[in-house]
Amino acid sequence: MRLSENRYSRLASWLATLGLLFILALQTHTVLAATSWSSLNSKQQELLSGLQPEWNRMSDSQKEKWIKVSKKYEKASPETQEKMRDRVTVWANMTPAEKEAARRNYKALRDHNRGERNSNWNSYQALKPDQKNQYKESQVERREQTDLNPFLTPGAAAYNR
Repeated sequence: MRLSENRYSRLASWLATLGLLFILALQTHTVLAATSWSSLNSKQQELLSGLQPEWNRMSDSQKEKWIKVSKKYEKASPETQEKMRDRVTVWANMTPAEKEAARRNYKALRDHNRGERNSNWNSYQALKPDQKNQYKESQVERREQTDLNPFLTPGAAAYNR
C-alpha cells in the first residue's frame, strides 16, 4: 500500500510541477508579446519612433526600460514631452560606440560621491558673479577639448577635477 501511495504522491508532484511550468511558459509568452512594437500605444510609439528599426533586436530588459520611459512621457507636460522626444531621437541616432560612451559617462556621474557633488555646488554658489562667468567659460573650453580629442569620452574633460 505504501508503494502505491508513494507513486501517487510523486505523480501528483510531477503533474503540479508540469502545470506550473506550463503557466510560467504562458505568462512569459504574454510578456514577450506585450513588448512587440504593435503592442505599444500611440503615445509610446510617438516617443520611441526613432527606436522602431532596432526594437525587435533589443533585449526584453532594454524594451522594458524604454517602456518605463514612455509611461513617464505620457504623464509629462508638453514641454517635457518635446525634450524627451528630442533626447530619444539623439539616442536613436548615436552609434553603438557613442551609446557605450554615454553609458560610461552616466555611470561615472551617478557613482560620483554625492557629498563631493554637493560640496562642489556649494563652492560654486559661493563664487562672485565674475568668478562664475570665468568658471563657465573654462567649462566650455573643456567641453570643446573633449570634442576635439577622440580618445576622451564625451564630456570627460569637463568633469575632470
